[in-house]
Amino acid sequence: MRELYIALCIVLLVPAAVLYLLFQTKYVGVTTHTLPNHKGSFRIVQVSDIHGATRFLNGRLSRLVNRFKPDIICVTGDLANHRGQLPRVIGEIAEFRAGHGVFFVPGNYEREEQTGFWQKGLITGPPTYRDYLNGEMTVLENEARTVQVGETDVFIYGFDNSIYGNEAITADLPEDAFVLLLAHSPNIIRFLDKHQIQGDLLLCGHTHSGQIRLFGRTIGAYKHFHIGVKQVADHAYFAITRGLGMVKLPLRLNCRPEIAVYDLVQKP
Repeated sequence: MRELYIALCIVLLVPAAVLYLLFQTKYVGVTTHTLPNHKGSFRIVQVSDIHGATRFLNGRLSRLVNRFKPDIICVTGDLANHRGQLPRVIGEIAEFRAGHGVFFVPGNYEREEQTGFWQKGLITGPPTYRDYLNGEMTVLENEARTVQVGETDVFIYGFDNSIYGNEAITADLPEDAFVLLLAHSPNIIRFLDKHQIQGDLLLCGHTHSGQIRLFGRTIGAYKHFHIGVKQVADHAYFAITRGLGMVKLPLRLNCRPEIAVYDLVQKP
């Protein structure tokens, strides 16, 4: 009887555990942040750390993004684990629909690729991610663009910290516009503090929030960084998304894939 009980537990618990891990790994959660803003109202959707993942239990990535009718879409690096995944990922991004554009900053996986289960190799020549883009996104590598959303000028500056030390500031930040800062790694905050740069909203990814979380804590090298949105000054916010894909371990635990939606709501 005891052996039968153990066997029954295994039969029931193993499939349940597999389904739980599959849900945690392949079902995208949407986190919506409503932020006060004295410079206008609009919606930003952030997608990060795709790592080749474009289809989920609750739908294709483009469908999940487009249903929010974003004014601006920001893709903050790490499109694919290796170059073979890039055509599929770029093809999905080509289906993104934003009122005022899709903006991209490179991550470390735009400079390197996974060549084995653990190994990563530096991408030194073509094809690179740029060879696949075909104008599907505006790439910002220490560059700025300004778009007008309604009556609001949105100044978008993208840092290239795909390799630490590449980041640079090449434009003055306007005082009369909403300043949106993009970077792949949240370590950019050290550069911003050093140079006394502050925008209205800083969007980053890279950490995967540890990809595995235990007892509500991030596991791994980036455990000192927050998850989600943190107010860092009056009218200034710093956001880190969990991202969508995976590296090294092909699973997520207590850390579902995420699309982040930021609703900027005008306040007097």
